[in-house]
Amino acid sequence: MNPIRVAKLIGLIVSGIGLVVWSESPVTRAEESALVTRTAQPIPGSYELLFLDPLTHQEVTMQSFGEAVTLHAQIDDASGIAADGGRVVFQYCSLKGRPSNDITRVDEVPFEKCESGEANWANLAGVPVNALGNAELVFCCPMITPTIGFRYTYMGQGSGIDNFTILPKNFNWGP
Repeated sequence: MNPIRVAKLIGLIVSGIGLVVWSESPVTRAEESALVTRTAQPIPGSYELLFLDPLTHQEVTMQSFGEAVTLHAQIDDASGIAADGGRVVFQYCSLKGRPSNDITRVDEVPFEKCESGEANWANLAGVPVNALGNAELVFCCPMITPTIGFRYTYMGQGSGIDNFTILPKNFNWGP
């Protein structure tokens, strides 16, 4: 017998068995749909932005010009259990029409400029959330701008916690 005909015959037999099994299944379509569970909806979370000294890892409210600060995101579910995944996109408030990383025409400004529409939120980087519900990014090293607005957007990516953009905060540098 021709091998192609054998393959077609086997395919028909397998299809026929599948139809017989399907038609003899004791579960009706209505019962079958009741057995399928809906995907769980993400739950609200708790989202925090802290500013840490990169060397001591202690919270700071100000750094000297030319020093870095660590942007620290903490994400927990509503019960206080740390997120076990997801991604954080850190952003800063940037004046419209100004290039980033140009020391002669700084674009970094306080978050109030973004709220007024004079500036836009610019992405710094996306960082994965670790098993402790944290994501961190070191922001270095303003020499001119004394106050810069920051925020982050959390993307749950299957963590079970809602996506969320936090309210912005300003961080200050000085002499």
